[in-house]
Amino acid sequence: MELGYEVNKIKTILSELLTNVTSRHYVGTYPPQKSYEEGILNYELFAFKIKSSRFGCEVYVKYVLKDDNV
Repeated sequence: MELGYEVNKIKTILSELLTNVTSRHYVGTYPPQKSYEEGILNYELFAFKIKSSRFGCEVYVKYVLKDDNV
């Protein structure tokens, strides 16, 4: 939201970013760290850094897979 995007656009933006992610963009640890956040507690965190043409810079994206959801 601080970047000037509406909440309903975030899903589209994240989908666009993740579409361009490959294994060579992985910057997390091996094995992946576990989340300590409530709601995703103990799920593996996957961290990637990619160059984004939308933002004109490198973007750090970290996510978990939980029940077939990102």
